[in-house]
Amino acid sequence: MLLPSFILLTSLASLASLVSSGDIPNHKTFADGISKGLHKNDNDCTSSLGISMCFGLVYPGASGDCAQQITTTLHYPTSTSSSLVWGDTSTRLTTKYNGKCTQVVGDGNCMAKNPTVDISNSIWLNGGTLQSSYSAIVGNWSRSIDFTSSDAGKTINDWCKKKTKGLIPSVLGDGPIDGDLVAVNAIYLNASWTKDFQERFTNNDHFYHVTTAKTSSSTPPSSKENAHFMHMVDSFEYGVVVEGESTFQVVRLTYASSSLSMIFALPATAASAVAASLSTGRLTSTKMLTALGDLTFTRLALALPKFQFESKYSETLISTLQELGMKQPFLGGFDGILENKELYVADIIHKTYINVYEKGTEAAAVTALLMEVTSVGPKPKNPLLMVLDHPFQFWIYDGSEDVVLFEGHVGAPGIPTGSVAPLLSHHLKENNDAGQDRALFWKEHFYIDVEEDPAVDADAWDGGSGSDGDTSGVSSPSSSATFSMVPGRGLRLVPPQSMLVGFTMGMAMTVLMWTRRL
Repeated sequence: MLLPSFILLTSLASLASLVSSGDIPNHKTFADGISKGLHKNDNDCTSSLGISMCFGLVYPGASGDCAQQITTTLHYPTSTSSSLVWGDTSTRLTTKYNGKCTQVVGDGNCMAKNPTVDISNSIWLNGGTLQSSYSAIVGNWSRSIDFTSSDAGKTINDWCKKKTKGLIPSVLGDGPIDGDLVAVNAIYLNASWTKDFQERFTNNDHFYHVTTAKTSSSTPPSSKENAHFMHMVDSFEYGVVVEGESTFQVVRLTYASSSLSMIFALPATAASAVAASLSTGRLTSTKMLTALGDLTFTRLALALPKFQFESKYSETLISTLQELGMKQPFLGGFDGILENKELYVADIIHKTYINVYEKGTEAAAVTALLMEVTSVGPKPKNPLLMVLDHPFQFWIYDGSEDVVLFEGHVGAPGIPTGSVAPLLSHHLKENNDAGQDRALFWKEHFYIDVEEDPAVDADAWDGGSGSDGDTSGVSSPSSSATFSMVPGRGLRLVPPQSMLVGFTMGMAMTVLMWTRRL
């Protein structure tokens, strides 16, 4: 596979460096997780800020594990559940970067202007009523449309097209929408370099890929393509940054009339280039932001390729978020948005566009959360727990004939031939409360609370000896122990030594009774 040999380190023109000290100081950690999970293609551009902002629209309506996992994964402050996350940062950015002219020449023409940063939000309802507490936070952005209409999707797409100045014309299909609510965040950026690249110095040259493909041929696989390179000789903030075993040349290009900048990281060694191409040795946002203070103005002969591309993520974004710890939002937990309904995230679409050229950069991102109602009516009761982890009986029965075809008993199930067990956790852990552990197992993997049937003695099974996770030294119950009914306690695992003592005492009592009779 051929991959580019330099890294566009920051999405949307280094907005991350500006917002890293904003409403969420640890946002860069989430940005690194997104980059690691999604940047697998030749070209990738994401806006972790846009993804975080979009979840911020529905976060005030989340509760329980759903709210906690969003807080942990996105590094939200715990005090923001009743307000709009990123609200202050969004206001500061859009107010500061309004695209106004900052330098007018004698003939009235604008020679320099502020960058433009537009951040827009919308919440689309398929009927239903927002809860009052949630409406107080996002009500100005909510609107109701008929999701079953033939142009429902087009209505939202037209909004996205307008907010991104046509760069992202659609995020959904134009037709009916399968869902109950759609939350959308859009970010648009247009910024000019502090010093333009002169078009007369742009040339057509080779861009070299790093390939990890193996070949027996003496001729290596194609490793270059044509690209248009911009050139400039000037002083830039520059430095050599090392992270892990990889070394990078890092340069910072600033945008006019702002504190915005774009940072590029280029692997400085062959080993670093290979590691970066495999996504294992790339420079993280966390390290990059830390290293910015160490860059110094250095005279450079800089050659930078122009590039323009679009990116789209959906399934890979969902799996990445789940790997980062956000699982419950895709099952439910948004019970504070609509009246008498609980929602879950059914799908996510994240689209970006970026264009880097002689005059500057234009970029956009749209993130859409499609949400559906989990169920109609009250939430189901917690399920009762039944774990067949000690000897049990079975029957195979035909109801129409009222006849049992097979019957049996299992006291040592063993491991069937060819069976696999990917799940590594156990129902019980040593030295922990059994009931609590059982509940944690089901909560961790199925996101539910369970209850014991009152008729069951929850303490009847202690799991025998052996440490958690070590099943190699646990013998079959049929060979090392015997199950016995203990009055008032139910089924108990009785070790062989105890059975031997009991048997000996029983025989002694029998002999004594017969002796007395004689």
